[in-house]
Amino acid sequence: MTSIPITTTSPSSGGDGTQDSCDAAALGDPVGESLRSHHAHFASRHGRAATYPPEVATFSAVAAGPGPQG
Repeated sequence: MTSIPITTTSPSSGGDGTQDSCDAAALGDPVGESLRSHHAHFASRHGRAATYPPEVATFSAVAAGPGPQG
């Protein structure tokens, strides 16, 4: 399988075809990025997991990386 690099263009990146880090995060984890930013008020959290209420959407996300030590 061939990997195709993704480059985004946005007003914040100057429109020159350079990749915007915010756009890259959203492309890599769209549900998690949304639940951590614009839709944070919807998020129900348990540890690294976040989910929308069932009446809003059936999507959930788990943050990458190590969990809290405990």
